[in-house]
Amino acid sequence: MTDKMKRRLCTAVFTLSLISMAVFTVMYVKTQKEYRHSERDIAEVMEIRGAISPALTINEKSRLDEASLRAAEYESAQERREGCRLLKEINQDVAAWITIAGTPIDYPVMQTPDSPDYYYRRGFDGRYSAYGMIYMDAACRLREDEALYEAEAEEGKASPNCVIYGHHMKNGTMFASLEKYGSEEYYKEHPEICLDTPDSSSVYEIVGVVRLPAEKLSSGFAAVLAARTREEYESFVQYIKKHAAYDTGITAEWPRQLITLTTCEYTLKDGRLLVVARKKR
Repeated sequence: MTDKMKRRLCTAVFTLSLISMAVFTVMYVKTQKEYRHSERDIAEVMEIRGAISPALTINEKSRLDEASLRAAEYESAQERREGCRLLKEINQDVAAWITIAGTPIDYPVMQTPDSPDYYYRRGFDGRYSAYGMIYMDAACRLREDEALYEAEAEEGKASPNCVIYGHHMKNGTMFASLEKYGSEEYYKEHPEICLDTPDSSSVYEIVGVVRLPAEKLSSGFAAVLAARTREEYESFVQYIKKHAAYDTGITAEWPRQLITLTTCEYTLKDGRLLVVARKKR
């Protein structure tokens, strides 16, 4: 190779490096701007919702007598419902509020039946958001009256499994902390999920935690996940118990209402994590 060719090659490499650095810088600045907007959006949601007594962790519950525990849980649930009502007055897409005591998961749950994935990359304000929002499957319905809900499930009018989606953000927000449920010790410290609507409060006990490839969700398993029939429901529960990371000692019987929290899972290629819980009576 002649000196002239070497100089041309060096110039080309240098130019490409400058272009790559410029593109990286532009993308980095754009990403940081999007993150800041997402953080402001969530902060505004929290401000509207106002200060709320946090849901009690298992350790905190163990230190209270029965009367004090009931009073604390009642106050916290009442405040969460009121916060949910305030947000729904501003945005009718608010379906519920999800809380896992002692974790960062403390967010509104959105639902848009006519546009199922609307909040996949949109914030509470409807603008583009890198975080998106926690949102519920369009086909799901939450019922305060458990007997009515189970009767509707028996008639095929309601799916007993409510699927809730959230991004696994690298900064630990949204559903990122669900990955910690890979540890049985973490589960024992956070075995319950609170789900509040403007009119009701429910507690769910975790049945199982499962990792699976995303392609599994787009195959015949999608119908099992929906659990619209007794057969699908029982198949889903059996699958969760069989493939769970550990045994929680909790199971579910048709048509007990379930929630399934799902997010990306990075120990598998294009993996998904499911945290399945049943409604506590």
